[in-house]
Amino acid sequence: MANVREEFIAWFRLQEEQIQQELIAAKAKKEELEAFIKAKEADLLYIQTKLESEIRDWPRQSLTSDYVPESIAIVTLEEENYEENQDHEENEENEEDGSIEEETENPNQRNPKDMFKPEFFRKTLGDAALIILDSCNHPLNSDQITKRLFDYRSEDEYQRAKNSLSTELRRGAKEGRWKKIGRGFFAGNSFNEENN
Repeated sequence: MANVREEFIAWFRLQEEQIQQELIAAKAKKEELEAFIKAKEADLLYIQTKLESEIRDWPRQSLTSDYVPESIAIVTLEEENYEENQDHEENEENEEDGSIEEETENPNQRNPKDMFKPEFFRKTLGDAALIILDSCNHPLNSDQITKRLFDYRSEDEYQRAKNSLSTELRRGAKEGRWKKIGRGFFAGNSFNEENN
């Protein structure tokens, strides 16, 4: 009887060891698959960003061509009207804020939203700022957030991006989307000054 019991226990131990090994192998595959998925998602986001940028800029770059398909011309006109309305709304908001931004003389200048790093593509400026603020456990100033949010190519682009962000940061703090900490620093609403 004792012999049968020992065999029974040995069989269970063997099953336990086998299941543990299968679990370890499955977890390793899962981690490998998750890393692969993340890499592919990043690749896809990069491709989509570049593709959308090329599609958006193509009509402007090909103005020397005699023929522009009617559908492209309509989309371009709608985009220009939309951008005009957006600029007008931003100027009105800036006037209320007391910080009127200079109109850009160069039409080839990138809009700050076009400078977003790929992970923030398709986000609003406010949503992107909130993601950055919520991901930090300490306050950030507009310089630090600008460097995390934008992929700028020059000092001029950096300054324009920072100015747009600063306006949004002040507005977001007034609306309670995040906190203003001291002079020029901001943090997510979950940040607790007493614990830091």
